[in-house]
Amino acid sequence: MVYAIGDSHAACSFRNIPEIKVSHIGAITLKRVGVLEDDFISNVIKSMNPNPCDFLIFIFGEIDIRCYVKINLEHRSNLTLDSLLGNWVSNYCQHISLMPTNGAKIVIMSITPPAPYSSAQSIEWPVSGTDEERALYTKEINKLLKQECQNRDWVYLDVYSEYADEKGMLPLENIYISVHINDTTKIKKLLINYQLL
Repeated sequence: MVYAIGDSHAACSFRNIPEIKVSHIGAITLKRVGVLEDDFISNVIKSMNPNPCDFLIFIFGEIDIRCYVKINLEHRSNLTLDSLLGNWVSNYCQHISLMPTNGAKIVIMSITPPAPYSSAQSIEWPVSGTDEERALYTKEINKLLKQECQNRDWVYLDVYSEYADEKGMLPLENIYISVHINDTTKIKKLLINYQLL
């Protein structure tokens, strides 16, 4: 069994792939998943009762990039982009490594390319940062996620490279519900290539 656990990108990215059992757990950030004292995700995994033949795909981070990186950098003058993202990714992966996976294989999905401001901006989730800044944040955090996966012998599911345009953005013609990937056929091909399906 292949499980996908995450925010709305879990629900949308795998919506046309019935082989994936999706747990859309709401607007949860990558930073929150990294809080060791927060056992919400662990409880979701316990309810799945995975086994060593299963895969658990974690999909978090787009909300952090869209709404919180720029704000953190502006309000904490001693913080650099590298230290902020490095801390978030380190905590995220460390907490995932401690979750009750019962030996299931861990897969970290890259953060999808950011949607242009004209599509992403909303009252509920105001965009923080220009398109160029958010493209940079996404590129940098994905590098860190990939490195963590290599260090931990996890699978890094690189959806970003399949969908980013030359500016590192999600093209308007491939957007589904403001910030999500519309055409998910490349995701299914990736899953087959990584032998997850």
